[in-house]
Amino acid sequence: MSDFKTLTIKVSAADHKKLKAIASQEGRRLDDLSQLVYAQGLEIFYCETGVSIKKEPHEYTEKENLQLAKNKQLEASEGWSDLEWEERKKRGFKHVSDWISNHERDDSGQFVDRLIDPLAERIKAFAID
Repeated sequence: MSDFKTLTIKVSAADHKKLKAIASQEGRRLDDLSQLVYAQGLEIFYCETGVSIKKEPHEYTEKENLQLAKNKQLEASEGWSDLEWEERKKRGFKHVSDWISNHERDDSGQFVDRLIDPLAERIKAFAID
């Protein structure tokens, strides 16, 4: 079983009553509404605000792990430290970021959110699955 944590917020008794009534009106449990609102809030809050965090080892893709191995091999080759950046790239070196962000570019140059959108989708899943 996965390790889950609980987030809580403080609201007045009157606001709790209103939120519970809103959830009921929407045909949801208050916990489910809270999950959905939190996920939506993350998406909205970080829509135009960039945030980056250090990647965990399991967050590297297979492609990134292969490139990291190739980079390590290239870096160990004789004369590597004397090469200019362009020559290193010609030999197959590609930078692999150890950060994950909500404002990244994919291989085609399009913006992609690899942090907030997937996080929000996982949070939503608890309420709708």
